[in-house]
Amino acid sequence: MDRYIEELALWGCNGICFWFEMGMFESFESTEKLNANMGYGNHKNTLPASDYLNMSRRFYKTARRMGMKTGLLMVVNDAYRTSPKEMRIKPIIGTPNCYLCPSKPGAVEQMIAWQEEVFKALAPIDIFNIFPADPGGCSCKECAPWPTGGFWKVAKPLGDRIHAISPKTEIWVDTWHLNHPTFGGKDWKNLVNNLDWSKKRPEWFAGFEVAMAPHHKYAKMSAEERDYYNKAKQPLTVFPDISMWGNHRGMLVNKNYWKSLQSELNSYNPKLMKGGWPYAERWNTDIANAVFLSWFK
Repeated sequence: MDRYIEELALWGCNGICFWFEMGMFESFESTEKLNANMGYGNHKNTLPASDYLNMSRRFYKTARRMGMKTGLLMVVNDAYRTSPKEMRIKPIIGTPNCYLCPSKPGAVEQMIAWQEEVFKALAPIDIFNIFPADPGGCSCKECAPWPTGGFWKVAKPLGDRIHAISPKTEIWVDTWHLNHPTFGGKDWKNLVNNLDWSKKRPEWFAGFEVAMAPHHKYAKMSAEERDYYNKAKQPLTVFPDISMWGNHRGMLVNKNYWKSLQSELNSYNPKLMKGGWPYAERWNTDIANAVFLSWFK
């Protein structure tokens, strides 16, 4: 992994972000190894939380040695497998049942406390990414619509707390999967409006991370939707999803697909665009990510 991070830096990657998934563990203090299906996909974990955090600290150290920034991504309503049952969401698409509902008494305070714990364990961190769904989210009537309802109930106080701990940390709000009808459909536009530069917004807000996935049913952005971000005049980064597209069949040599990706990226105002976060779950996305890195400054 050290060599892998060094190679990323040599390819032009100037930051590395890891996802801490609480649902893989019994608790923050857990030293027990788990080998459990999370309720979506085949995500299995055999590392205790303490080892996982130590591993991440090691990776951050290597990244900083290469001059890279460090980032942490956490799903806004993620929770440990032992989360209080009275605070949990009702089962919805792609979200483990241990996740918490922001509208349940005490749930927001618990989520912030847990994420603060992880943040402090990995500090210093240059970038903190607040992730909304897939996994994550809640569709109860008190949290609906999710972008400006349940999501913002956690995202706002969470951003406030992280900023209070580390004022120099950039805090980005992701909008991945918010087109899904379960998560509000078009309500993400109201979230963008609420964080418009022309209106009052949190001091910590660094900008939006938007999806760049033209073949993803609930993450793709139309030309009109991309222009919505341009008109909002907010800093942007893109999240180019490629690791799962069509099970990788021919995507690396599909010229039309790459042209559509590049056209989509070029449709954003370059004065707003701050780069992108190529995403990897598997080794065979590395070629694609090297190409993406060549597109970003």
